[in-house]
Amino acid sequence: MTTTNIDIHHHMLPTFYVEALAAAGHDVSDLPEWTPEGSLALMDALGIEKAILSVPSPGTSDPELARSLNEYAAELRDAYPGRFGAFAVVPFPDVEASISEVDHALGELGLDGVSLFSNEGGAYLGDPEYDAILAELDRHSATVFVHANDRPGVEDSAGSNPFAEYPTDIARAYARLVYSHAFTRFPRIRWIFANAGGVVPFLAERIGKLHYLNGKKVRWGRVIVDLVTKRNSGLDLAKAVSYDTADACTRFTLRALHRLVEPEQILFGSNAPFADKARIESSIARLDAA
Repeated sequence: MTTTNIDIHHHMLPTFYVEALAAAGHDVSDLPEWTPEGSLALMDALGIEKAILSVPSPGTSDPELARSLNEYAAELRDAYPGRFGAFAVVPFPDVEASISEVDHALGELGLDGVSLFSNEGGAYLGDPEYDAILAELDRHSATVFVHANDRPGVEDSAGSNPFAEYPTDIARAYARLVYSHAFTRFPRIRWIFANAGGVVPFLAERIGKLHYLNGKKVRWGRVIVDLVTKRNSGLDLAKAVSYDTADACTRFTLRALHRLVEPEQILFGSNAPFADKARIESSIARLDAA
């Protein structure tokens, strides 16, 4: 299997989702047009066998809309066998509704995992009040795909958010997961961080130091054990997760990823339909060259 046979970062934009965003006051004027047939044509042109669909930013905190999106994704999977899978959307940060939707999407619909955003209205993955959601994901041994989202109070200056704030916010979410010891407390979750983890590969050792903290106190016992066993558990956490290549197929980013993780942890992502055919072709060429 080639590196690009499965596209794990491929967005769906069904009409009812776009209409819901517009009704909630979001500007949808710059969203690309999307149809399942368009995705399939793009995939065929690029030699992509299967796409794992997910909902792009900003997602939704509406339980009914999340349920409708997940059932729609399951219908597409069934209508086009072998071509589509899906990461479920959950109404984070609503804890009870999110737990219910995780169980429905993974247990009843059999979707491939769950897509969670780095933050939702300022609520971050890794914050202790959302442990129950992570516990449910752990119970399902779920794959969790972490995608960036806008951060409240940060204005988009001339469209810079996707280029500067998104990769930074993925690292914020990752850092909170390290600090809360979520990776070790919920070991059955399989994590994938979009866009090469943002700035995580460059800051992995620095962020990893949070692994040794408990509040403002240093856990010296953990430090000593890792010194004796010649481990760097903070960095080991970054080495234990996977990263996709959507909007991240630059030589410096790919070099950082190759130094951090094994090749099988670097997963192809296209960011379709936000990335067009020419841009995705260029990314594939850079990935192959690396």
